[in-house]
Amino acid sequence: MGRQLALFGKMEKRMIQESVYHNVGIWPWLNHAHAWALFKLGEKAEGIDILKRMSQADLEMAGDCLPHEYLHGETGQQAGVPMQGWNVAMFGAVYFGLNQGASAP
Repeated sequence: MGRQLALFGKMEKRMIQESVYHNVGIWPWLNHAHAWALFKLGEKAEGIDILKRMSQADLEMAGDCLPHEYLHGETGQQAGVPMQGWNVAMFGAVYFGLNQGASAP
């Protein structure tokens, strides 16, 4: 019985983590896509604001300068796997691509 309770505790913890992942997570690449849309609509200042806030939350606040998979939506803590290339790629595409007048990929 004790082993079953211990196993349930692990499953419950994983379910809570997955719930955060799917329902409360803040996804940098998705925020970068939002910024891209704002740039394309002529709302450059608002797009830059999103990029700045997302970069500060994902890279600066934790002090490690690593782009993580997502941020916890309630605590803002970095979560998931660090060093997510698509986050960096999307930031670069938006910031450098749109500042050069490139079109969406």
